[in-house]
Amino acid sequence: MQDFDAEIAQPRSRSRIPWGALSAFEATARLGSLKAAGEALGLSASAISHQVQRLEAALETALFSRRNNALDLTAEGRRFYDAVAPSLATVERAAEYLSRKGEQISVRLSLSLAVRWLIPALADFRRQHPRIRVQVETTHAGEVQLEEGLDLAVTYQRGAKIEDAILIDHCYPLASPRLLAEKGNQICLLPLLASTEDDWDWRGWAKIGDCDPACLEILDRFDSDDAALLAAASGFGVALSPLWLAERELRAGTLVVVPEQPPATLGAYRVLKGQPPRPAVDRFETWLLRCCAALEQVSENLLPACAKQTPAYVPHQQMIGDA
Repeated sequence: MQDFDAEIAQPRSRSRIPWGALSAFEATARLGSLKAAGEALGLSASAISHQVQRLEAALETALFSRRNNALDLTAEGRRFYDAVAPSLATVERAAEYLSRKGEQISVRLSLSLAVRWLIPALADFRRQHPRIRVQVETTHAGEVQLEEGLDLAVTYQRGAKIEDAILIDHCYPLASPRLLAEKGNQICLLPLLASTEDDWDWRGWAKIGDCDPACLEILDRFDSDDAALLAAASGFGVALSPLWLAERELRAGTLVVVPEQPPATLGAYRVLKGQPPRPAVDRFETWLLRCCAALEQVSENLLPACAKQTPAYVPHQQMIGDA
């Protein structure tokens, strides 16, 4: 066996080896029949037999002994199989790895978006594309960077007019019904909850709400919208949020829109896409855009429910006109 190993270690011309026949030989040797090898490789038994004969002719060596429709490896065939089977298995594993990598995508977005929107929605994507695996990376930062190795990033940008926006950050003041029953609906008299650096969101809202920013009382600060919404639902204060992000609490009635207070468009979300393009990433992006369109509809559907929960609520169109 050592002589055989030493001999095959010497470089030879590759032109004499029908490389496509190696898989037919390996399957036949491993499974013990041409029929079984054909079923494993999706070929007919005659096609497998032809490939094996080509390999034997190229090697000028009988690899199988044939008797009564049975195949047995010859001594040379056994040595050859023991030498090439591990290499073929390595090639197959490498190809499988690359195939899996092509069907895996990575996306980075804020923790609040991931927890309150993307992760719950991923079940729908998996039903549509069961072979594609999504790796979700989260950050507390709203402005997400598309770093090397990432396929997609959902980032936030301040401002009312954002090109290529996939989702508008149209924020409403939200509070628990209990807090409003105790303290009323005047923002300047309510404790506020902040989840942005230097409270820029509340200062931006104050311009629309015709309120002096100096009178705003920021009671507590949080490092994510998710935490601020949970605190608001617990009665700690008022949080600013788009309706779709607080859908769970709004439908449960633990949060309502503060009546007679306008919404404010503070920014928008955009998708950053890495290179080179890949079909799996394109399919995920298409699905993502459909989800964003559905979220806008969620907000529209929540508005009537908010109006029922807060009798003094001003309809969306009227608030825009009054602002």
